[in-house]
Amino acid sequence: MGCSESIQSGAYINVHLRKATVRDWDIEAGRIHRAVKSFRVNGEDIITLLAHYKNRGRQRIRASYKKVYEEDLLSVLEDELSIGYKEAAQALLYRPEVYDSKSLHEAIKDNDNDTLTEIICSRKAYEIEKIKEEYEDEFCHSLEHDLLGIDDKDLCELLIKFCTVNIDGERSKADRVVAQERAIRLQSYGDLVELLCEPLGRNQLKATFEEFETLYFQTMDRYIDNEYKDKSVDFQKALKAYVCCTISPPTFFSMAMTKALDKLSRHKDLLRIVVTRSETDLYYIMKEFLSSNSIQLTKAISKKLMRWYVQPLKIILEIRGQYKESAIRM
Repeated sequence: MGCSESIQSGAYINVHLRKATVRDWDIEAGRIHRAVKSFRVNGEDIITLLAHYKNRGRQRIRASYKKVYEEDLLSVLEDELSIGYKEAAQALLYRPEVYDSKSLHEAIKDNDNDTLTEIICSRKAYEIEKIKEEYEDEFCHSLEHDLLGIDDKDLCELLIKFCTVNIDGERSKADRVVAQERAIRLQSYGDLVELLCEPLGRNQLKATFEEFETLYFQTMDRYIDNEYKDKSVDFQKALKAYVCCTISPPTFFSMAMTKALDKLSRHKDLLRIVVTRSETDLYYIMKEFLSSNSIQLTKAISKKLMRWYVQPLKIILEIRGQYKESAIRM
């Protein structure tokens, strides 16, 4: 089961015995409907069912529920579930760009620079484009417009630049010779921000950082500390976040989880990371967390998180975190 622990569940929704060939979404919607309408609503059963599917499958369940029962599943669950299960259901049922755009909007209102940095610096260029489109549709302002309201003007300018990175070369293979040339240029007279905004693709950026550290025996974090002393702390943190996400996303998100667990008010950060990485690298994030903290993520959650968020998160981690790809084809 990878890094996850076994969660004993008496859930009558025995999803894990069903094969990935199941495609009758009306049946899946019916299972949730019966769980919701039962005498005692069981949040564990509902989160268990939803977590067994990738977001695409969950959207189909939501659409089938609307068709068959003429109610929005998300609204129904928001009314019926307790707070921890309700927030987990929301996270699972939102489309990724909707979840991120709502999180960004809330972070801007709350002056939450950590959340702004985490989302904008970790998403790929095509994901940022989807988020921007959804944000403008939902909130009637562009994301860049609302980012102008950030008090830290250094950070404001940087995040807006990251929102407009050219998507060319997003998946291109790294050229080591070109990476070395760029590393030399960066050390001599280059600007890291300009480099990050070039249409290189993350593979090429990663190779450039690796060549830089090999040539000059200096980490990128140390380079940022030395070259951007005149910038704000949050500006430096955002640059380091972008670099870390480029080199090793599991390392970045493991550190973000550790930080969230150290602050009781950051439970939403933990939920967002678990759900948004559940179809890419959650398995490896959990391995990195164990390596860095010498404790299983599920055990850390049980010890440090407010109790009403513990079980929903453990269910998602148990189901989605056991796969090396963090996803099955459903």
